Amino acid sequence: MTSSLLDQQLFGSPDRLFTLPAGSDFLGELARSLIEITNAQATPEALANALIFVPNRRSARALAARLFQELNQPAFLPPDIRPLGDAGDNDPALLGELASIDVRPPMPAGARLGALSHMVMQWHESRGESLTLASAMSVARDLARLLDQAALSGEVAWDTLADQVENAELARHWQVSVEFLEIITRLWPDVLRENGYADTHDQDRLAAEAMCARWAHTPPATPVIIAGSTGTTPATRMLMQAAIELPKGAVLFPGLDHDMDHAIWQAIHTAPSHPQHAFSQTLTALNTAPEAVRLWPDYAADDDLTSRRKIIQEALAPADTTADWVTRLKTRAAPETPETLTRNGLQGLSLIEAETEAEEADAIALLLRETLETPDKTAALITPDAGIARRVSALLKRWDVHVSPSAGTPLPLTSAGQFLLATLDWAFDPGDASSLATILKTERIVLQCQEEETDFVSLLERGVLRGLRRWKSLDDMGIFADQQASEADEHPTRFPISGQNYTDAIHLIEELHDRFSPLLERFETLISAPFSLRAFSELLAELADALTKHPDDDGPSMLWSGSDGAATARFLEDLAFMGDWMPEIGKDDLKPFVTQLASDIRVPNETPPHPCLFIWGPLEARLQCCDRMILAGLNESTWPEAPGADGFLLRHIRAAIGLPDTEARIGLSAHDFAQLTCSRDVVLTRSLRVNDKPAVASRWLWRLRILASGALGSLDKADDLLIGRTGNVLDWVRTQHTPTENRSVDPPEPKPPKEARTKQISVTEVETLIRDPYAYYARKVLALEPLEKIDAPISPLAIGTALHNALEGVNTLETPSLTPDHLVARFSSEMTQVGADPLFLAERQASWHEVSDTFLSWMADRDGVVKSRAFEQSYRLDLSIKDKTVKLIGRADMVETLHTGMLVVTDFKTGAPPSAKQVSSGLSPQLPLLGGLAALSEDERKPSGPPAEFFYVGFGSRGGVQSVRDKDMSAEDMSQAALSGLKDLLAAYADETTPYLSGPRIQFLSAYSDFDQLSRKQEWADPGHEGEAS
Repeated sequence: MTSSLLDQQLFGSPDRLFTLPAGSDFLGELARSLIEITNAQATPEALANALIFVPNRRSARALAARLFQELNQPAFLPPDIRPLGDAGDNDPALLGELASIDVRPPMPAGARLGALSHMVMQWHESRGESLTLASAMSVARDLARLLDQAALSGEVAWDTLADQVENAELARHWQVSVEFLEIITRLWPDVLRENGYADTHDQDRLAAEAMCARWAHTPPATPVIIAGSTGTTPATRMLMQAAIELPKGAVLFPGLDHDMDHAIWQAIHTAPSHPQHAFSQTLTALNTAPEAVRLWPDYAADDDLTSRRKIIQEALAPADTTADWVTRLKTRAAPETPETLTRNGLQGLSLIEAETEAEEADAIALLLRETLETPDKTAALITPDAGIARRVSALLKRWDVHVSPSAGTPLPLTSAGQFLLATLDWAFDPGDASSLATILKTERIVLQCQEEETDFVSLLERGVLRGLRRWKSLDDMGIFADQQASEADEHPTRFPISGQNYTDAIHLIEELHDRFSPLLERFETLISAPFSLRAFSELLAELADALTKHPDDDGPSMLWSGSDGAATARFLEDLAFMGDWMPEIGKDDLKPFVTQLASDIRVPNETPPHPCLFIWGPLEARLQCCDRMILAGLNESTWPEAPGADGFLLRHIRAAIGLPDTEARIGLSAHDFAQLTCSRDVVLTRSLRVNDKPAVASRWLWRLRILASGALGSLDKADDLLIGRTGNVLDWVRTQHTPTENRSVDPPEPKPPKEARTKQISVTEVETLIRDPYAYYARKVLALEPLEKIDAPISPLAIGTALHNALEGVNTLETPSLTPDHLVARFSSEMTQVGADPLFLAERQASWHEVSDTFLSWMADRDGVVKSRAFEQSYRLDLSIKDKTVKLIGRADMVETLHTGMLVVTDFKTGAPPSAKQVSSGLSPQLPLLGGLAALSEDERKPSGPPAEFFYVGFGSRGGVQSVRDKDMSAEDMSQAALSGLKDLLAAYADETTPYLSGPRIQFLSAYSDFDQLSRKQEWADPGHEGEAS
């Protein structure tokens, strides 16, 4: 088409409203027309005179890129492309006009939310009600959303609200809602005016009014086109009305179905969830009928997609018009049949229904990867579900394909955001091991000891931060580390690092103390009472800045660089603005409040975009097109998202005062879906289960399937047609996770040399050697110890140590007046010394009291037969095993000498004691071995003699006194059998050919061993025999 002819068709008629059908290359068509009407191929500079409005910045960039591609020249001056909402940007003349009128700046987002939160709290306080900060913030967000809806709908009759509620004869709480809404209907305008602010959308409206006035006074002679908008805001409709009255002005709608009959448009006008509802509202505002909207003159119709558009139009038709679906399908299909129309319409459209979100993401990743097999072919994933977007992005990295979701990353998941939140935790509690470890192990921390930084951080983590916390502050942490250093020099095998290593860790603690104690002390002072959010924000920024730069550097740190650093700085700025409006808050309210705010911030990814693959949200995908479009997450409450419930106003009252329907957003989502589904190659995906619960398919998907089933004769035929083209994709996914060959993996069989084998063994280690020789090998031969968790809860070992210390010397022979209360007090005292907190003690005192009563009664009942009691008695015995000596050692918790000269050996347990069967079978030989050691002891200072009986006393969940007996053997025989069995066991392991197997008696093992990963158990163990608690 020639330039003059196209110009005439666009601007030569009073009807300047146009549309491009759904599925068309919107930006490509617009770019080619712009080049044609400006004759840019001959005079590229003429293109710069055009003014184009598009919905958002992404589409503005995409249009500029498409113009460059279509123009195919090394350089050109692009037109003035502006996102709607930024009408006044980069327009000096317009900015001058705005400066001459009262255009107040919009209130910053943080200040707006803070002011509304404060007003919400004041309203509740005036009624004698209390409200937490988090609750007030949530309500303030709802009020802000209501203000935005009011601004986008134009004039709202707030003054009639009270009458509407009163006349409706509603319940009392709706009248309370009207009174509450006076915050925005009566008080909010005064707050803005008194503080020199406009509401968020006022500036857009004023800029649009000023531009329209300038156009009316001095109409531009160059093209002005508003493209790609549905016209949902008053400012946009104002610009549209003004543009179509210009000499070369036009409006280009995306996917407006101008060829539908009048009855359908009438139904659409009252159906806010319909994809064309926004157009109906816009055309009404422009006083234009749908039939006045023309097809874009330069558009070449794609017959292959015509059937698709008809099917989608019918599938999403207003509910009131679906009763005659069959008749209307026949009309639309004529002269062909509805079946032919449906088959043609579904050509190129397919459906994947995965079992789970993970399988859905896997299928999408495979489809995207398949696209790259064809050079220059493009594909895009479009989904509102950020979880699916992140999953697919991660899965693509398997093939070294890097595609970042356009929606960005929540601030707490970025490097700078994680560092800031860890800094906040540390500022609140400088002794917190988890937050300190997070800070020290990031790449952002800058320490003075830079050369040894990695080593010192590792030593501090392993030697101090792991395990139970025994300090409150950095000072206390330094004292604790110093104590550990002294004890590590005396008993090096009991500590994870050496005394010298502790000294190096202490140097790091001293640096942290010297550099940051002043700031931490200011934090402590600040949060000791309710504080200002601005003061908190500024102090937190100061601490984070100090942590991330060398003390000799004067400038700002690198924490604030990059997109995540800039977002973190803006977040702190928002907090400060919020603090200017909010009352002082307490520390308990702050952390959830800050975390919630940070989670709402999305940080754009800095990864360069992939040339062929994209991951967009529905908003970013508007006006875009690719060779393959994958629409994912098509379940109810995801796409479309469930409309937000309005807790303030009923639906009919919203309509009466001029607020938009709560389902209007679903209509916009439906329009996005319709536009994208009409592309040439489309794959729709959903998962049958979401969060491990059944999911309901999107209403649009259901409508499409039901319509197709009516045309094809059955739902099965419709599904066969939809699923057939991509039915193999899920097979690909499942094949990926199916081993190509069933390789057998042998369990480890370490066979250390003779000199590395057992030289000394304790009675408790014997049980490990019997049950899990590999664990014994890892601990005793390889000298490996599992790392404790950082800031771990009190360990079973510490609890056992405290229990034994408390029970030592508890003897009713010597102190008959002992009571359960005395014993519980001793337990509490010893547990406190090993780090137990008050909650730990309170949870166990009742059970301790019950077990103590049983224990003391049992002991007192035996006083008549017991001559003496001894506690914590250590024994040792040299065993001759082949050609070497192995030392057997053991400690008995309590040894009673009877009047007969025989001994009773008792062991105290904080966990579940072994059963008598396990002891007599030789699997748990601790007590019989202790009896044998005592019987063979030649140390006159210790009780010795043949064992008469064995007891376990449990002080844990299975508390009480348990006698260990064998009906076929005496206690003495049990001890002799245990010693004999141990000698045989040690003799076997003295042989260099005997391997240390991993869990040979797996049925007697606990479900998890500290060394399962080392033995790679999951690769060779039978998953059906994971082991049982003994």
